[in-house]
Amino acid sequence: MKNNLDERRKYLRLDTVNKIEVYLDRKFIRISKATVSAFTKNISVEGVCFFSEKPFPNGKRVRLEIYLPGEETPLHIRGQIRWVSAVKNKDKKVYEVGVKLFTVEENDATRFISYVSSCMAARLGRYLHL
Repeated sequence: MKNNLDERRKYLRLDTVNKIEVYLDRKFIRISKATVSAFTKNISVEGVCFFSEKPFPNGKRVRLEIYLPGEETPLHIRGQIRWVSAVKNKDKKVYEVGVKLFTVEENDATRFISYVSSCMAARLGRYLHL
């Protein structure tokens, strides 16, 4: 019987810290600043989890710019906020935000798949002692 949330996921989550810029779609409610800089907690083929000092409205569409290591040009991806959770932090409020990805710009699709694949290979290599 599957009890663990990780076992219910369709895709492996890869712990990776990347700078990310988050833009709320202009059609929707704005937060205090149109753009929020944050850092990813993990990434998968289907979603991104990131930490932010700003809360995001659940269910709203966002545009993400994800900066990959060693690259100046970010990935451009659209998604939807699926959940927001306050994280305990004694210094300031921090939120963990989950985004379901649904559109990767055509020019970025190969870079995105390559990045996720290389992260997955590195993770598997640790388990297989490669």
